[in-house]
Amino acid sequence: MYDVDYFINKFKAIPANKWITRNFMNNKGACCAYGHCGLDKFGASETPESLALRDLFVSELSISPIDVNDTKDLRLSSGAVIKGKTPKTRILNALKLIKQLQEK
Repeated sequence: MYDVDYFINKFKAIPANKWITRNFMNNKGACCAYGHCGLDKFGASETPESLALRDLFVSELSISPIDVNDTKDLRLSSGAVIKGKTPKTRILNALKLIKQLQEK
């Protein structure tokens, strides 16, 4: 149900001004990737959607979605680089990389 295409479509539809770093969500309705999947704070019960996002990133890229969301220029252990000016762009670029890896 929650595959890479699901997350690409979900996150594409969220306006860039609804994304933040360093917090799950703010009082203006902006969230990080996990916040957009229903997780509102560290230690909270994970949602099925947030668990699926984490598992996808960890299994395919060996990195947390939080690191991608919050880091502007991220070099993965594989040598791949995930860049983007906004958290939305970085998450979508990582998901596109995951999709490429899955298609091999």
